[in-house]
Amino acid sequence: MKDNVKPPIILTVICIAAALLLTFAHELTKENIAEQKAMRFNSSVEAIFGKTESTLIDDNFGNDAVQAIAVTSDGKTAIQVVADGYSKGGINILVGIDENGEVSGIEFVSLGETPGLGSKVRDN
Repeated sequence: MKDNVKPPIILTVICIAAALLLTFAHELTKENIAEQKAMRFNSSVEAIFGKTESTLIDDNFGNDAVQAIAVTSDGKTAIQVVADGYSKGGINILVGIDENGEVSGIEFVSLGETPGLGSKVRDN
């Protein structure tokens, strides 16, 4: 009986220790990850519109594909959209719309597609 109880207890202790370590690592790195995402978003907005100040709107207007919306002081809008390609959420782009409502540029924030197959979307 003792031999049947010992392995599940050891496995439970290992799982609890792993969960605690993962929680600690997440708490330690979540602010840095958020800063990196914000910096990548801002650099993508600057790549489309040039050096400008933008305000982030905290609403996706009911569309789950829209990740972020930024509006500049001169009326330009940047919309970050994540779409599925060959991988789920593999295409993360930023579409710039000028004050006349015309697309002024597209910037890839990240592309998690297979090199040589799904990544051709960037080339085309």
